[in-house]
Amino acid sequence: MCYLHPVAERPNLTVKTHVHVTKVLFEGTRAVGVEGLRLSDTLEFRAAREVIVCGGAYNSPQLLTLSGIGREEELALLQIPLVAELPGVGLNLSDHPNVGVTFTIKGEDSLKDALNDATLGQWMGGGGPLSTNGVQVGGFFRTEEGMEVPDVQFHLVSALFEQEGLLPPPAHGFSLSACVLRPQARGQVAVVSPDPTTKPFIVHNYFGAEQDLRSAVAGLREVLRIVAQSPLAELVDGPHLAPASSEDADLEAHIRATAQTIYHPVGTCKMGEDPLAVVDAECRVYGVEALRVVDASVFPSVPRGNTNAPTIALAERVADLVRRRVAEVERAGGVVPAPAVA
Repeated sequence: MCYLHPVAERPNLTVKTHVHVTKVLFEGTRAVGVEGLRLSDTLEFRAAREVIVCGGAYNSPQLLTLSGIGREEELALLQIPLVAELPGVGLNLSDHPNVGVTFTIKGEDSLKDALNDATLGQWMGGGGPLSTNGVQVGGFFRTEEGMEVPDVQFHLVSALFEQEGLLPPPAHGFSLSACVLRPQARGQVAVVSPDPTTKPFIVHNYFGAEQDLRSAVAGLREVLRIVAQSPLAELVDGPHLAPASSEDADLEAHIRATAQTIYHPVGTCKMGEDPLAVVDAECRVYGVEALRVVDASVFPSVPRGNTNAPTIALAERVADLVRRRVAEVERAGGVVPAPAVA
């Protein structure tokens, strides 16, 4: 929204809300617009130059598939006409798995009761407990000697993080977790119905690679060691959700029962030049014209940190490319140069 608000009055900007985009429209292999639904009304939006898809790692591959871009045999099963065969659409899904513990504390110094009328007033004035992002402390850790870069990141939240934050904390406490920074496992986003309102089938395959589980086990063991150290140990009242011991079997059982995501899905329309790549270095979709995907789905792998800043950087970079491309089109008298096709 910080990008939209300053330009909201521009005559060349129209924002449509409550529209579910159902497919990209093509004339041959050239993208010419998109179709969408608003309740029972079918809407059509035509593009003068390009269509840019920004649906994210789950919706972008679904939209490409519904538009006829993907694996020919799967499109045939879905009875969707083939526009371009790109085997990598929906594959290469990657995300940060997160494993942790929660402990209650002896005092009341946590964010358990931080949300109330008084703290809302403080937040409106730019202060108070709600002005924090919740993650007060973090750090990076190499789980094996000789690693060039850390493979685990720690996050400490000054509250009991219940059910991925969907439930209020039942007591005062803290949560400390270890996030696997560069997971090797890959998953998939699959379209299971030609109905565009049907949710895709998402398989993350967390810990499908042995190295990912090794990193998680070692990171969780270090988390327990940190909790047992002074001065944190003196604050602890007892475990709220923690493994039975620091033995590998107990740590792995805890991981498989309680692991969560950090909400950083990427990779399902990956950028590159290999056979499973979906877009080129300028985010143009291979095999078609005038279509780009500009979101975290084009990342070949998940970054070692949050995806927010890299996604903004990607979008600003492509915006610059689009502006230069518009200038090329105008100089060429309206003829759009064709992108490279793999």
